[in-house]
Amino acid sequence: MKKILALVLAFIISLQLIAPAYAANGISNPKTEKTSGNFKYSLTDEEDLGVTITGYVNEPEGKLVIPTEIEGIPVGGIGKAAFRGCSKITSVFAPSIILVNESAFRECANLKSIYIPYVHGIQKNAFRDCPKLEKAEIYLVKRVDSYTFWGCSSLKEIEFYQVESLGNKAFYDCSSLETVIFFGRPLTSYGTKMFSNCSENLVIYYFRDLGWVINNYYIEHYGVDSFVCLDPEKGDINLDGSINTADAVYVLQYCAEMIWLADVQLMLVREVSGNNTLSTSAAVRLLKYCAGMIQEL
Repeated sequence: MKKILALVLAFIISLQLIAPAYAANGISNPKTEKTSGNFKYSLTDEEDLGVTITGYVNEPEGKLVIPTEIEGIPVGGIGKAAFRGCSKITSVFAPSIILVNESAFRECANLKSIYIPYVHGIQKNAFRDCPKLEKAEIYLVKRVDSYTFWGCSSLKEIEFYQVESLGNKAFYDCSSLETVIFFGRPLTSYGTKMFSNCSENLVIYYFRDLGWVINNYYIEHYGVDSFVCLDPEKGDINLDGSINTADAVYVLQYCAEMIWLADVQLMLVREVSGNNTLSTSAAVRLLKYCAGMIQEL
C-alpha cells in the first residue's frame, strides 16, 4: 500500500513539474487544449492575446481563415509550430492575430500569401522555408525575429510601416526579394545580414526626415549596400505620386479612426495642416488646393 501511495505521489509531482515546462516552451498543455471546428486552441494569460490557435483537427487546405474570436474571446495568437509542414495551405487570412509564434508556418510548401495586417510580433522561423510565398501583408508588425522568412525564395517585395526590430538573417536567402520599403523610422534593434543572399537587384527604400542616416554599420547589418531616399511631394498623403482629393479623404478617414497612417504619412499631414497638427485642417487645405482656392500648401 505504501508503495502504491508513493507511486501516486510521484506521478502527481511529475505532472506539476511538466505543466510549467509546457508553458516555458510555448507548447500548449494537453489538459487545457480545446477544439472549435477544425481548430485546436488554448486560452492564454498573456495580456491582449486571449485565444491562441495551437493546431488543427484535420489538415487544412487552400485558404486558411483564422477566426477572430472563439467563445466570445478574441483570437490573438498562433502557437508554436501550429501549422508547420501543412503543405496544402495556399494562403493565410488572420486579421486579428497580433503574435505568430516560432515555426508556426514553417515548411508550408505551397503557401503563397499571408494577410496578418495587425500582427505585432513574429517569432523566429515562423515562415522559414516557404518557397512559394510571394506576398506578405504584415503592415503593423513591430518585431520580426531571426530567420523568420529564411528561404522564402519567391518573395519579391516587403513593406514595413512600424517595424522596430529585425533579427539575424530575417530574410536570408530570399533570392527574389528586390524591394524593401520602410515607411517609418529606422530600426532601433537589428541583427546581422538581415537581407543577405537576396536578389542582386535588391534596393531598400526609406523616407526623408525620419531620422535615417545610412553608414557602413547599417550596410553591414542589412547585408545590402543599395539604399534610396524617397522624398514625397508635400500633400501626397497616400504616396501615389500626385496630389488630389484622395489625399484629403485619407486625412479625414484617419481623423475618424477609420484607417491608420505610417510615420511618413503623419509627417506629411502635419506639414499640410498649417499648424503642425494631425487634424482635419490638413484635409480642408488639400480640398482648397485641389479646387484652386489656394495656390500652395
